[in-house]
Amino acid sequence: MVLVAKLSPKTSAKRETDKTAAEAVVKELRQNGFPAYCYLEESKEPAENKQPDVLIFAGNYPSAGHTVARRTLAWIRTFQPKNSTIQEFRATDGRPHPFVEATLVRNPFLAEDN
Repeated sequence: MVLVAKLSPKTSAKRETDKTAAEAVVKELRQNGFPAYCYLEESKEPAENKQPDVLIFAGNYPSAGHTVARRTLAWIRTFQPKNSTIQEFRATDGRPHPFVEATLVRNPFLAEDN
């Protein structure tokens, strides 16, 4: 899978804003033909008031080395969402594409032995 973005909100209000923005990106990715998902990842380390990270994944590939997975990653790294509502998803002078740091990862929805 492609880990498109990971947001680490500090408050529950920011988490809701990030989740809404992430869902909009997921919708755009799906409109472009990519299976995409928004996922809330709870911290493995207990911390008072720690908000779950908001992650965006795309694709369903058998391995990170899969040809289509690599093509998807290349496309996502240049993707410009149309309806970006938060700064993390906007291009800047130092980062012309908001998802330039997207990376291939193991599917977190599968059991460890898959």
